[in-house]
Amino acid sequence: MTTPGGQPNKIYFELRYITTDFDFKDKQISISDPQKKMTFLLRERVPGDAPFPALETFDGVVTVTCEREVTDRLRQEATSSGRLSIKKEAVHRVCNDMYSHMLRTIRLIRWRANSEGKPHPIRSALDGGFRWSLDGGDWKPVEDCVHFRISVHVNSVWSDEGDKFLVTEAPGELDEPLGHELLREAWTNRAENPRSSIVLAAAAAEVGFKQFASKVLPDSAWILESVQSPPLVKMLKDLFPWSRLNVQINGQNLTPPDSVTTALEKAVHLRNDIVHGRAGNVNGKTAMSVWVAVRDLLYFLDFAQGHQWALYHLSGEARKHFPQVISWPLRVDPLA
Repeated sequence: MTTPGGQPNKIYFELRYITTDFDFKDKQISISDPQKKMTFLLRERVPGDAPFPALETFDGVVTVTCEREVTDRLRQEATSSGRLSIKKEAVHRVCNDMYSHMLRTIRLIRWRANSEGKPHPIRSALDGGFRWSLDGGDWKPVEDCVHFRISVHVNSVWSDEGDKFLVTEAPGELDEPLGHELLREAWTNRAENPRSSIVLAAAAAEVGFKQFASKVLPDSAWILESVQSPPLVKMLKDLFPWSRLNVQINGQNLTPPDSVTTALEKAVHLRNDIVHGRAGNVNGKTAMSVWVAVRDLLYFLDFAQGHQWALYHLSGEARKHFPQVISWPLRVDPLA
């Protein structure tokens, strides 16, 4: 990959992000990697930097530059058109390499300096944050770079039944179960810190089930608290005596939805891989699927304790477990 004059076909790239929790004051941290042909610079963000997003306390700016040899065709296309797109495989690959190098270097800095901060150090991409140059001086933005995140939230509906619930329960001692509280903490981490979100969500499922079992079957509480418990899914599918709850739904014995136990089994395996260092990067979509499975389990356990409204909060997939339910509200039949 050389020019007609025998010189290598090079393109220079630059990647810039705003970081969180920069606590090195006016210190600039710079390091070069000759083998990867990358340079790294981390410094405090100043008012003269890009105006968007708005400057916040402890903002930093990280810049990674890279020199790459490319094919004659890619160099010629960039030269003749003055444009370069991330849709090109070579360009997309170098962007990923630079981003991974950037995150790893920041992690090393924080670890070595005992620097506080959120697990994920990136707050935002800078406008035109991924750029390219033929000479390392005249920079142009790489095209087709889109940085956005979509979060869909369906507003909860408060009903007359909710009012009746509060009138009955607020004066008493009932509180949100601990499993739900832990799951809310997992939810806050699902996008930026999916691994810790999965670990905490799996813990929420295990805590939720143990508290449920101890409450509905007090005679077994000491076993759950004093002896290492069997795997969660095994307890749900094989060991827990659901028939002792004396509850049927439209004539069918109450059991956990198959979709929930299947998803939880995958979630627990993934959690184990994470805590034993066998899992690599985990994306937010995977964390979200774990969160939904745990939420379904917790609301199912609420229903099994007599809170009929909880079954309305199951996902559509979990509701398929009850094909005999023709209409809502459900008819719940305590066994004689």
